[in-house]
Amino acid sequence: MNVAISQYDFREMFQSDRTGALYRAWQDNLDRDVCIKVMPPGPKGMDTAEFIAVFENEARMMARLSHPNIVKVYDFGRTGDGLAYFVMEYVEGDVLYRMIRAGEVTLDHVFEFIPQVCTALDYAHDRSVVHCDIRPANILMTKNRRITVANFGFSTVRGRSARTSATVSATSLAAVDYMAPEIREGQEDIDGRADVYSVGIMIYEMLTGVVPRGAWKPASEVVGTDPRFDEIIEKAMAPDREHRYQAAGEIAAALTRPQAGWFRSRSVW
Repeated sequence: MNVAISQYDFREMFQSDRTGALYRAWQDNLDRDVCIKVMPPGPKGMDTAEFIAVFENEARMMARLSHPNIVKVYDFGRTGDGLAYFVMEYVEGDVLYRMIRAGEVTLDHVFEFIPQVCTALDYAHDRSVVHCDIRPANILMTKNRRITVANFGFSTVRGRSARTSATVSATSLAAVDYMAPEIREGQEDIDGRADVYSVGIMIYEMLTGVVPRGAWKPASEVVGTDPRFDEIIEKAMAPDREHRYQAAGEIAAALTRPQAGWFRSRSVW
């Protein structure tokens, strides 16, 4: 392990991709486990000073987010060799990505998890922070079944162009399947409806076990789930963001209002 940051004892690296590396570490001065995300160098077309400036401005905003369904950012800085890093709350529990891959997701999980994700997103959006990387790998479940949304380290300030945001550019390399059309196309004025689109994809994946690509079939045709899920997913994933749900909480409301009458099963697929 080549990373070294004062006051942190690195224990293990548990994830690494082109968006950076995640480490479990021990914070000596506060006697606690933390998660440290070490970012890659800035994207092409952006010099190091510009990348660090963007990173630090957004890190300060994210550090002010305080919500039970959002992983807390404790600190940020640069390593000795100039790489940016976040120090975050360490969440001990499960990851939605693993649960989907293992076929463990039930309809109850959809009804329980998605509203918590939407609550977190509404909180962030109200503070002009758009996550831009909502996907199962960033949805954590604690041992008491509290959902926490991780990796706000790749978020952007509402209204920034996806062409100029360093964090969105980095995210696009890893999560294009979950990315709203306006981000993929580099449109201006990215807002919370980009995250709404990603939630729609995530619901579909929780129901069917696959990510919708190309001319995808409704979940009710793939696995026989309640057709009302199809309506929610299609509205959340509308290519034109004006036709989507305008806030994440609207998805939660659509799920929870008629919940008692929905078709149910032990597992989704």
